[in-house]
Amino acid sequence: MPDVLRGQIYLALHPDLNEKKYFVVASNNKRNKALDSVLCLRLTTTDKTHVPTCVALPANKEGLAGFIVCDDVYLFYKEELDTPVTALTDSTMRDVETALKLVFSIRH
Repeated sequence: MPDVLRGQIYLALHPDLNEKKYFVVASNNKRNKALDSVLCLRLTTTDKTHVPTCVALPANKEGLAGFIVCDDVYLFYKEELDTPVTALTDSTMRDVETALKLVFSIRH
């Protein structure tokens, strides 16, 4: 499998729902390269504008819309991920980082 990179969005089988959903890779690239697994955040189409740990997914050419649920972290083995659909912009990843700091009470 090609490198799995932070910020890429993949389809993967949701472990609880037994159906494919979109996930964004949140773990850092050094970890992603060294291990067989990655940490991902679930995407949802449910309106989460009122939730500070959710980040709006900006318009994109793939037609994905919704929110990144930063307090819903999943571990996937790389072979469980389909082909990447798209990747988040640096700006959106910075918003994800800010939300993750809230999730884990990191004060930097």
